[in-house]
Amino acid sequence: MNYLLTTASLLSTALIAGLFFNWSNTIMPGLKQLSTRSFLEAMQSLNRIILNPSFLVTFLVPVALLPLSCYFQFKESVGLRFYFLLLACILYIFGVFLVTMVVNVPINDSLDKLDILNANDNDLLHQRLQFEKRWIPFNSIRAICAFLSLLCLIIAKIEHE
Repeated sequence: MNYLLTTASLLSTALIAGLFFNWSNTIMPGLKQLSTRSFLEAMQSLNRIILNPSFLVTFLVPVALLPLSCYFQFKESVGLRFYFLLLACILYIFGVFLVTMVVNVPINDSLDKLDILNANDNDLLHQRLQFEKRWIPFNSIRAICAFLSLLCLIIAKIEHE
């Protein structure tokens, strides 16, 4: 049972780590090249489209399954594997899930309310600078924590073999 929970967590975490890595290393650098109005329109569009069932399931699977993996491993034996699962769980829940919900989602929601078509250039520039100043560093935190969580899950899987 725990093998399946850990495997599902590992696969979902890998997808999310890849998403945040690519967002940081390709999408945001590409969007930064756009004019302010185009940048904000693109971010609004991307933030709306990402809220789809496949993303939400992939994003939430580790939140549900990692604590269960830790629990079952704790009942079986408290060793190196347990500690790597626990670290993966902490990194994902605090560094990926909570950062997303507490920081990035509110920033996205604020941007979504912006009436880009009727805003003047100064307001748009201010909004973009505020968005980039907070959103980009926290996305990097999510990418790093997702990667580290994935690494811990890989080590836990190897330790299990």
